[in-house]
Amino acid sequence: MDKNNELLESNSSFIDAVDKMVYWSKLFGVLSLIVGILIIIVGIAIFVSAIPGLPPIYGLLYVLIAALYIYPGNLLLKFSKTTRRGLTDQNKDVLTEGFTFMGNIFTFWGTLTVIVLGLYALLFLLGFLGALAF
Repeated sequence: MDKNNELLESNSSFIDAVDKMVYWSKLFGVLSLIVGILIIIVGIAIFVSAIPGLPPIYGLLYVLIAALYIYPGNLLLKFSKTTRRGLTDQNKDVLTEGFTFMGNIFTFWGTLTVIVLGLYALLFLLGFLGALAF
């Protein structure tokens, strides 16, 4: 038995669990892309049409928010496709490559979470300092 494929051939519960992950990641990847594209369409509509009381810069903000849906959605689809190929071909190296994409998703959301928490802390500090000024 090839040592590279030993894990895949001897552990059917692992394969079943990963198979479920692949199914759901593909579903959520496609949904993320659809939502991202819809947000881009709304952003372009806001930017192009001069809606009273709504500055066109909000359209650009919508496009930036869409990137927060499209990038991880694309990573989910890459994870799904690569991991499915690794399971089908019983290739541990391809399976590892697929899980690298999953790691990139967690890195993205972790970094974004730290940035948002930092912004919250900064806004809290500015609010506190503003309250002391009065």
